[in-house]
Amino acid sequence: MRKKFVAVACAATLALSMPTLAFAAGEAGDNGSNKGTQSVEQTNTPDKPSADKPGTAHPDAPDEYLAPEPNTVFIQDATYYPELNKVVGQAAGTDANGEYYFAKVALKDTKDVEIKLTDKKASNFDDSKKYTKVQSFEITSKDYKAGSVVTVAWQTYENATGYACYVYVEHGDGSDPEWFYLPVDENGEVTLTMDNLSTVTFALTGEKYVEPAPAADVPPATDAPAADATTNVAKAAKTAVIAVDNGATSPQTGDAL
Repeated sequence: MRKKFVAVACAATLALSMPTLAFAAGEAGDNGSNKGTQSVEQTNTPDKPSADKPGTAHPDAPDEYLAPEPNTVFIQDATYYPELNKVVGQAAGTDANGEYYFAKVALKDTKDVEIKLTDKKASNFDDSKKYTKVQSFEITSKDYKAGSVVTVAWQTYENATGYACYVYVEHGDGSDPEWFYLPVDENGEVTLTMDNLSTVTFALTGEKYVEPAPAADVPPATDAPAADATTNVAKAAKTAVIAVDNGATSPQTGDAL
């Protein structure tokens, strides 16, 4: 069972210690699979917990620590970077279950963006699978230009590096929804790049990520989807690189990032 480890009094400290973020997205060719590709650069990485399964982010935390208050917003902001011609939005807090959330989004050729936690799941969310954590975010903008690059990243707050995450995307323009099958990176984040404003549902599993097989091959013996050039194709799976301020501190532990 996941152990809650931060007292309610930490909320004010957390709000002051969230990292300042800047995104830089580079294009990569669409390989016809349902898998986004990403890399994340971070000068200092958070301490890794000792457990080896999702759902045990802080296995050594004392039982007497209090659970955080649910439905608390710590950060809800956006910053425009004129030299990069992009805007970066952040959202952090606790959801209705008292689970921490932290998501960030970057838009090219745009000055305004908002990313916020939502109870709504993407319309194509598959509730038949088993997940260890599910959180959804709504991304909106007042001056978004259709087709511009949108990079979104979600912090799992789990010891889940190498585990599989399904990402379900419902596009705000009414175009067909998409889903992605992605690994959790070494910093505990899942990152994808698309070309639309959307409602995005991240669904972490307790299964290790398995590279999808080429469409002509036999799919792996797991529930990981095989690459399919005709259905659920990731239209804009590109490489995303996130640069994080060296002086920032971890929103969960207070340690330097």
